[in-house]
Amino acid sequence: MGPGDYKWNFLEGPSTIGLVPRKDRSARVDRLMEGIDFCKAAGIPAVHAHFGFIPEDPADVLYQEFISTMKPIGEYANKQGIDIYFETGQETPVTLLRAITDIGTGNLFVNYDTANLVMYGKSNPLDGLKVIGKYVKALHAKDGLYPVNPQELGKEVPIPTGEVNFPAIISYLRNLGFNGHVTIEYELGEQNKEYILKTKNYLEKVIASS
Repeated sequence: MGPGDYKWNFLEGPSTIGLVPRKDRSARVDRLMEGIDFCKAAGIPAVHAHFGFIPEDPADVLYQEFISTMKPIGEYANKQGIDIYFETGQETPVTLLRAITDIGTGNLFVNYDTANLVMYGKSNPLDGLKVIGKYVKALHAKDGLYPVNPQELGKEVPIPTGEVNFPAIISYLRNLGFNGHVTIEYELGEQNKEYILKTKNYLEKVIASS
């Protein structure tokens, strides 16, 4: 992602994150194209990023500009044999579904970050899968709480102490035929080896019993 500032909150986030804001959009498109080229050269099958607070209103000019910006990016990535993953967070699942459909290049999928949907107050993660589950190619295993301060995101918390029902999430994905990666994401501290190993063990038990 980048260049330019990204503010991960509700007040400045909509005007700073991803390709929705006009500021830095052109430079960020160039950066994303470089990322696609890098993936091609390195044999990496997909590039993923946060693309911003995609407007829910399809008549919103920023929504229309976002779609027209993403179409040539998706087409270019498709020619390179690269998929693009939208990481969930700043938009509702139905808005993301609409954007994927409207861009329509056939190589757009979802990196499903369970905690982001909670922390941004956009969806219960299990319900979100009912909307966009067929597009999910990768899963960020992260837990969180819903926001109670209208200026700040909800808090990330260790798995399984938050709102995410991982047994239900894993079971639903299995029924969809999901065979992608489950990546443990932890942003609460620098020393996270113990947490990752503990969470890996927990998730392996959930997967085995789903």
